[in-house]
Amino acid sequence: MISPPACAVLPKNLETLSTGSSSRFSDTSLAARQKRLPNETTFQNSVRAGSKIQKPKQPWPNSERLMSMLGSKLALDSNAYSDWQRGVRWDQSVRLARLVWLPFVVVAELRSGFEAGTQAKKNALILDEFLTSDAARILYPDETTLTVYAKIFAQLRNQGTPIPTNDLWIASLCAQHNLPLATTDKHFKKINQLILIEDPT
Repeated sequence: MISPPACAVLPKNLETLSTGSSSRFSDTSLAARQKRLPNETTFQNSVRAGSKIQKPKQPWPNSERLMSMLGSKLALDSNAYSDWQRGVRWDQSVRLARLVWLPFVVVAELRSGFEAGTQAKKNALILDEFLTSDAARILYPDETTLTVYAKIFAQLRNQGTPIPTNDLWIASLCAQHNLPLATTDKHFKKINQLILIEDPT
C-alpha cells in the first residue's frame, strides 16, 4: 500500500505569486478558445495491451512544434503556472493551447502557497477566474489513473528514482490523457511515459 507523505513540499515561488493587478490569461482570444477534453485512448489501449507509451525522441521539444502535433493540449505544473502568471515564461505555450489543464494537486499546491503568502485573496481570485473561464479546466483522477499511478510508482521504484508524491499524481494524469506537461522540474524526465515541453523563450 502506498502511503502519502505527511505533508506536501510546495514550490518556493508560490507564496509571492501576484505581481500585478490583472491575470496573465485575460487575452480574449485565449479565453474564447474551444473546450477540449483530453484524449486518453492512447494510454488506455496501452494499458490493456500491457505496453508502454513511447516518449518522443527529443524529450524536451519546442512547444510550438509539439503542440501542433498533439492538437494544442497542455498541462501546467505548479511552477509553470506560477512562472506564467509572473510573465517569466510559458506565455507562448499557453497561448498556443486550446485548453490548459491543471491537475488537481497543482491547484491544491497553488492554493496552499497562496495561504502561506501575503496576497492570498488576490492570487486565489486570479486562479478562480482562470479556472472558470473557457481557457482552463481542473484534471481529476479516475479509476484508470489509479492503474497508471501504480505502474509509474513501480517503475520509479525499480529504477531507484523516486519523485515526490504530488508529482507522481501529475505524471500519472498527464500520461493517462497524453497531455504535454510544461515544467522545469528535471525529475519528470525519469518517466518515459511523459511528453515534456520546454519554454521556447
